[in-house]
Amino acid sequence: MEVIIEGLGLCLALYLLCLSGIRNGAVNMVHLYGKDVQNRVIELGMTTQEKNR
Repeated sequence: MEVIIEGLGLCLALYLLCLSGIRNGAVNMVHLYGKDVQNRVIELGMTTQEKNR
C-alpha cells in the first residue's frame, strides 16, 4: 500500500511540474533539451536567451 501511495505522490509531483512548465506554452520547457535545440528555438525567435534560463 505504501508503494502505491508513493507512486501516486510522485505522479502528482511530475504532473504539477509539467503543468507549471507549459502553462505559458511548451517553449518554456526548452531548457530541458540539448543546446542545439535551444539555440534553434532562439534563432527562430520563439524565445530569448534570458527566458531560457
